[in-house]
Amino acid sequence: STPTVTGATYAWTGPNGFTSALQNPTRSSATTADGGTYNVTVTVNGCTSAAGSTTVVVNAIPATPTASNGGPYCAGATISLTTPTVSGATYAWTGPNGFTSALQNPTRSSATTADAGTYSVTVTVNGCTSASGSTTVVVNAIPSTPTASNGGPYCAGSTISLTTPTVTGATYAWTGPNGFTSALQNPTRSSATTADAGTYSVTVTVNGCTSAAGSTTVVVNAIPSTPTIAAGGPTSFCAGGSVTLTSSSASGNQWLVNGAPIGGATAQQYIAATAGDYTVIVTSNGCSSAASAATTVTVNPIPNAAITAPASAGSGSTGNAASVANAGGGATYNWSVTGGTITAGTGTANITFTAGAPGTLTLHVTVTTAAGCSDTKSANVNVTASTSVTISSVVPPAGKITGGKDVTINGSGFQSGATVTFGGSAATNVVVVNATKITAKTPAHASGTVNVTVTNPDTSSGTLTNGYTFVPTQFDANGDNHIDPADIFYLVNYLFLGGPPPAGAAGMLSGDANGDGAVDPADIFYLVNYLFTGGPLPASEPARVSTQAVRTMAGEVTLGPPQQRDGRWFVPVNVSTAPGAGAAQALSLRVTFSGARVDGATIRRTGAGRSSDPLFEISRDGNGTLSYLLVTNGSTGAMVGEVAEIEIPSFTGATLRIAVDPALTLLGDQSGTRTATVGAGTLRVNAVSIKNDGDHKTRNPETSR
Repeated sequence: STPTVTGATYAWTGPNGFTSALQNPTRSSATTADGGTYNVTVTVNGCTSAAGSTTVVVNAIPATPTASNGGPYCAGATISLTTPTVSGATYAWTGPNGFTSALQNPTRSSATTADAGTYSVTVTVNGCTSASGSTTVVVNAIPSTPTASNGGPYCAGSTISLTTPTVTGATYAWTGPNGFTSALQNPTRSSATTADAGTYSVTVTVNGCTSAAGSTTVVVNAIPSTPTIAAGGPTSFCAGGSVTLTSSSASGNQWLVNGAPIGGATAQQYIAATAGDYTVIVTSNGCSSAASAATTVTVNPIPNAAITAPASAGSGSTGNAASVANAGGGATYNWSVTGGTITAGTGTANITFTAGAPGTLTLHVTVTTAAGCSDTKSANVNVTASTSVTISSVVPPAGKITGGKDVTINGSGFQSGATVTFGGSAATNVVVVNATKITAKTPAHASGTVNVTVTNPDTSSGTLTNGYTFVPTQFDANGDNHIDPADIFYLVNYLFLGGPPPAGAAGMLSGDANGDGAVDPADIFYLVNYLFTGGPLPASEPARVSTQAVRTMAGEVTLGPPQQRDGRWFVPVNVSTAPGAGAAQALSLRVTFSGARVDGATIRRTGAGRSSDPLFEISRDGNGTLSYLLVTNGSTGAMVGEVAEIEIPSFTGATLRIAVDPALTLLGDQSGTRTATVGAGTLRVNAVSIKNDGDHKTRNPETSR
């Protein structure tokens, strides 16, 4: 600028090519190159003044300062801000939460999370202020004080378990007594000792900021000393006695027997009255000691001196037996008797005595075990006038050697409590029905005839010599000592026609072919299966003793000349009996085919057989055999002449031979008690042949051997 001169014009010049005709010119966006001497002249009426001058100073703008801080910080810490030194400068800081400072490196104490954010600084040199430099300050919150806990109190030797809640992103630091440290969230300390008790503390650190310590107090109680037991008397005694056991600890006791706690037994003393190994455990502050050494209590049983003796005995009878249970080795038995005399066994568990006069005999005994435990008992025996026992019959008189047969024993003089033996073996299920009748089950016994004996409680007895027969076998329906078709006819006669029951040595069970304990039509089928189709044997071998003689019959079962009709072959079956031998009313026939293969052979009644009234008829076609059974009604006539014919539709081979099987062919009466068999020499059979060229030939009937 320059003063106003009336009528003047102005001319300014300066550094860096500056010129201006203004009285008071300006120069914008000055740089330090624009500093220096500026001159001005004024011209009035064409006359120019000497130049006036002024010196212009242009200072540089300071560089933008660098700002920094010492963070990140935790709440409560002091924020430290810094910027480099600028010579001759002044500083101006600003920041969050109203912060200002003119210090080059200011601080902000007791920082809060609200003090976090951007802090800026400018520097002013020669009146020129720089652009702002900035730094971001991070202030992290202090984590909350963690909660610490433990699972105690603990017993010495157990494991301390410390816990604190999970804090996201945290690390943990535990410290505790006896040098304990851990960086785990939930650490443990095994085999704890009482020295490990005390305060355990934990801090959590998140984003470098550590919480105040949370703490928990751990209690570790000592294990009580192992107690001892003192017995107040002998630990071995008789049943009913006891011994007092005392623990060395005045309190906290739990008594055990054989390792099991005794309910309510917590006093210092326990009265033991049962046998076992007794121990005691002491518990204090929830910690239990080891079990004491065991004290063994032995309770010796009182012997049972109950006397087993007959309820009654005959006056003057000898050999009467009385006994008590064996009391073991070393036991003593002190017997006495009134109303009789001990004859043997004094000092033992078993005696015999002789009964005195009719009345009451009393036995006394004291039994003392080797352990010194005693019992005394008495028993009365009614002494009666002696009676006689007789056995008239045993029904049934025979049965299987396996026993279990229900029998009735008839006689006189039977007393309640009587026993029964078969050949010296005791019967079971003995019931004295009255003085003349006893029911029982037979024992198992070897085969043969045996004596049956009844013995009364007063020792009177009776015997039926050879009163019962044990048979080793069962099946023999008609009692002829053979298993053959006659047994089939016998069972048919019994079951369907009211004939006599099975007659073998085993009585009714002689007809039990299938061994099911019953005699019924199933036994017929079972026997047919055995004899004619190769089925299993009857339930047992034939009896060796026959109780019924089977009368014989004599006759023939022969095959007649083959005849061809309508392209088929027919072979007549002829039956005849010898004069005076009885009428044939039952036929068992089996023929065998050989030399050619037969297809579809059958047999049917013809002739006399057709006119008869069959009670039982069955046929079976086997492998190369044909079997036929026929029982007729005796009231409609006997089998005489042609009774059946064999039909052979075809056969493959040059010559077919048809033979009567001598083993299974039989003639009999309706009841099966009169038979004719080849084996007995009372039956003749034959065979015939058929050639495929149509010729045929027959063989004369002959007796098979």
